[in-house]
Amino acid sequence: MGSIIVGSVLGGAFLAYFCASTTLFFFPSLLHRKKKFLLRVKHISHRGGAGEELENTVAAYQNALKNGTDMLELDVQLSKDGKVVVSHDNNLQRTTGVDTLISQTDYSNLPKIKKELPVQFMKDRVVSIDHDDNVIPTLDEVFEKFPNTPMNIDIKYNSDELIDKVHALISQHNRQHITVWGSMNYKNGEKLYEKDPSIPLFFSPRRVFLTYVLLLTGLLPFWPIKETCYEMCWPSTLIKRANLGHRLPGFVRCFAWLLDRNLVHRALYYHLKRRGVSIYVWVLNDVEDYERAENLGASAIMTDLPSHLSAYYARNAHRSSRDKLIS
Repeated sequence: MGSIIVGSVLGGAFLAYFCASTTLFFFPSLLHRKKKFLLRVKHISHRGGAGEELENTVAAYQNALKNGTDMLELDVQLSKDGKVVVSHDNNLQRTTGVDTLISQTDYSNLPKIKKELPVQFMKDRVVSIDHDDNVIPTLDEVFEKFPNTPMNIDIKYNSDELIDKVHALISQHNRQHITVWGSMNYKNGEKLYEKDPSIPLFFSPRRVFLTYVLLLTGLLPFWPIKETCYEMCWPSTLIKRANLGHRLPGFVRCFAWLLDRNLVHRALYYHLKRRGVSIYVWVLNDVEDYERAENLGASAIMTDLPSHLSAYYARNAHRSSRDKLIS
């Protein structure tokens, strides 16, 4: 008799939990205030469009804007003399051919970027330039040259000084409303939010994975979300990167495919957008991936090829992922 009562109580509790979770999944505003994120973008240029100009250079940003991008994605480091430098890598061997660290070099002594540079997220593609705009810029310079352009800033490593200086520059240039920031480093992301919760924050990989786990367990509708932009790289994109696909064992590729099909979840995108969170997918460089992102309801695509993505949008102007899911 006792076991029947316990079973009934547990069954009732599970039913109540299931009903509450399902209701809040579709109507999250019953528990959470929807984020008021006014920055609407659908075209983001990764490192300024690294497949068409040298990554993270002024020339790349100019090319991206000329080709219709809505937002520039860039990375920042700190030089030895305390300058906020726009660069993905701290070690400049890949981009300049010089084995030196930005963190151990004064800004004025940083080497120039090579005029021919392989594109990290595009196999067999090399960018070659015939001009002299291959200087590594500072964030202050980029803000000065593009004062009204939305930017997505990746703080590359855990440094209070770097966070403080990036925040000071954002404030100095009055860019809080057109800037998204974040970090691949979870602790860094926590510090950014504590520093200034008014600046939209993107998800770290750890938070992306946690969000998916919460979705599977039904806890996500109850969970507070501090981030504003859900940014993720599909596992399939990583497999395509730098010819990895043909070099990886079959079981690894199979696992990546399964991970991709599970992490890239339409229901998750739906719920996050109902809560005012934008979905940014990176780094997509072919029509097949553009189509998939659109069909899943992504808010924006991040690409190395600004002109290519703009041409895709122009050809498909009658379609919009934002019409498919409630935003």
